[in-house]
Amino acid sequence: MKELVLAVILGLTFSKVLAQETNAQPMQFPLAATCDKTETIHDFLSGYNEEQFAHSDVIVSAMNGEDYRGKMVIWVSPKSRSSTVTVEFEQDGMTCIMAMGENFGPAVDEKPI
Repeated sequence: MKELVLAVILGLTFSKVLAQETNAQPMQFPLAATCDKTETIHDFLSGYNEEQFAHSDVIVSAMNGEDYRGKMVIWVSPKSRSSTVTVEFEQDGMTCIMAMGENFGPAVDEKPI
């Protein structure tokens, strides 16, 4: 459990990020995440009036090469259009905030048909 939280705090990688150049090597993107007990994170997000919008089973790869299974949840506030992406590690009772955003909306191709 402590290893998981430490790995997340030191840096997580959702996946290898590929550079725009064709001959560039893949790299790992270091990511710091705030982790706490799931109940504490849920209480925090309720302060933003965010509700669960979607979820998926995911694998989070840590910088140390370890993979951790969890449940990704996308939280959204319909009123303020704020959003948060969390990953819940149910076996440990921990949740990590991976990203927070604003102006949540549908993905729309802006090119005319």
